[in-house]
Amino acid sequence: MEQNETIVEVVGEEKKKNIKNLIIAGLLSALSGLLGCLVLGFLLSVGFVASISGIIITAAMFYTFQKFYKTNSKWLYVYIVSVAIVEIFLTVLIADGLIVQTIVRANEGLIISFGEAISLIFSEGELIGAFFTDFLMSVLFALIGIGIMIFDLVQRQKRREAVVSSMTSEIKKENEAVFTPATVVEKEDDKTDKNQDVDADSDKQ
Repeated sequence: MEQNETIVEVVGEEKKKNIKNLIIAGLLSALSGLLGCLVLGFLLSVGFVASISGIIITAAMFYTFQKFYKTNSKWLYVYIVSVAIVEIFLTVLIADGLIVQTIVRANEGLIISFGEAISLIFSEGELIGAFFTDFLMSVLFALIGIGIMIFDLVQRQKRREAVVSSMTSEIKKENEAVFTPATVVEKEDDKTDKNQDVDADSDKQ
């Protein structure tokens, strides 16, 4: 009974540790995604093609998560894509809002609040078109990034399996090389013993 209780306690502690590591990995992964979003926001604000930074966001999230919690579960990719989409949406929204504020102040000499800038984005066809273009292109590159991560993971897994298979084959060959001669010698000894028995019987007759 005491052993069973000890085992249950150990399993419980292990589960708690795994849950703790999972939460830490999720939080740090989301934070690393925000760093990628800072790059996205900066590039948007200076007018460069920013959508490619979506790859940076998902790559940072993926490697950070795997650093603290090793898993190949499909839910990892669902989590990364979901969080990345939310972070990209908010980043593009904030960046475009700040850009609109700057443009209105420069062209009209008016100072508008951030909320007014957001309202302006969703009320003007050209502005909302630009917003969704930036958002969807960034999401597309984020998906490309996660695709690259999955491809890299699969390739590494195949390489590991190839190495293990090669090592297993070598061990089998070594075992065959060790045991086969002994088996042959045993068979030869059996044949010799049988021949000797036959000769002994002949001599007796």
